Amino acid sequence: MYILVLIISAFALIACQMTSPHLESPIEPTRTVAENPVVSPEDQPPEWDLEYCQDSIYGQYIIEHHKPLAENIRKKSKRRDFFGLVTRNKLSDVSLQSRHISFPMTNNEKVEKWVRHFQSKGRITFLKWLVKRESFKDIIHPILREHGVPIELEFMAMIESGFNNRAYSRARATGTWQFMPLTAKRYGLKINFWVDERKNLEKATHAAARYLKDLYHIFDDWHLAIAAYNAGPGKIKRALRRTKSNTFWDIADSKYIRLETKQYVPKIIAALILASEPEKFGFQAISDNRHYTPLSTVEVKSPVLMKEISSYLGIPSKTLTYWNPDLKKGVTPPKSQISGGYYRLRLPESLVSKFESSMPRFAKLEIKDFKLHKIKRGETLGKIARTYKVPVKKILNINPDIKPKRLRPGKSIAIPIPTVIRRIGSENKRTT
Repeated sequence: MYILVLIISAFALIACQMTSPHLESPIEPTRTVAENPVVSPEDQPPEWDLEYCQDSIYGQYIIEHHKPLAENIRKKSKRRDFFGLVTRNKLSDVSLQSRHISFPMTNNEKVEKWVRHFQSKGRITFLKWLVKRESFKDIIHPILREHGVPIELEFMAMIESGFNNRAYSRARATGTWQFMPLTAKRYGLKINFWVDERKNLEKATHAAARYLKDLYHIFDDWHLAIAAYNAGPGKIKRALRRTKSNTFWDIADSKYIRLETKQYVPKIIAALILASEPEKFGFQAISDNRHYTPLSTVEVKSPVLMKEISSYLGIPSKTLTYWNPDLKKGVTPPKSQISGGYYRLRLPESLVSKFESSMPRFAKLEIKDFKLHKIKRGETLGKIARTYKVPVKKILNINPDIKPKRLRPGKSIAIPIPTVIRRIGSENKRTT
């Protein structure tokens, strides 16, 4: 697959040169054919080639400086030389400790390996991350500044999840910052029946900034702090003690930390190098409306169905859910179940006044602490508990009169999970 990507990219870049006579110098953005009204339709490159021309600064650099290598890319012996030469030349143009970067930078073989990876095999994935970053950074940057930590720590979120609020790992970490449940709760994030605030970008970023600040106070080194974020502070302390060293790069050469942690810091630095001057590396990151995240929020002090909100606002319910990924049950939570006593619903500024004027018309919801379940023939208490994902012991605690081995079909028992009852006039309707 890697070889195929290289071959396709090289030929697409040559096609860009052959089909578009309006390519500028390699250090300036390119005008695409679609932007130039004097070009006749027959002179326009095919849509497939145009896609590669859009991201063309890197392509122009190759064409200008390495055209013979690009034309001979099919020769296996040339592929590594081609990308190696381009990467070395581009890295030499970049100041690793630029004035606007407060994070400590390092350039070594481990970092260069990931720079090459993100430029070649991982190029498409990295470009997607850069595009998503354009929609996230206006929320993340002010929070990191507020806590007095380097804003470059945002690239931890890029490497952790690719700026995906719904990312979920096998270790049960979730959200943009990939918090484990215990760490999340320790830093004030709610995880309950109604919400998982690890998926709330604003709240999770506040928690991540506080956690990273604490780790920095322990290690007095940002490389070690972010390694501890990945592996846990205990493992990093043990690795430092056993190697009798005080830098991340020393323990990265040891056997005392996992490969994932060894690669974690170099990946972040590589991403920072590329994203700090993307044009020099041939990336043109433009925000995509599909990743749009509103900056404004409204206070919702009582439970409201998300479907009802989207209906009144005239937007798809999936869009509203995308803007508020921390909601688990399609309803804003009761005030007792969230931080601050009310839920901050994220909406575009243009919809805030419409939402506020619609508030009186939303159906009133009543929240009960249990749900009634009618026992079916053949059901066991264990099966019922698995269905609702609650322990058998909790079901027995609120139903002291039932006998687990002699369940009567047709009898209703209480299940200790919240239930939403929608009240419309005198009619009650159970919704969840």
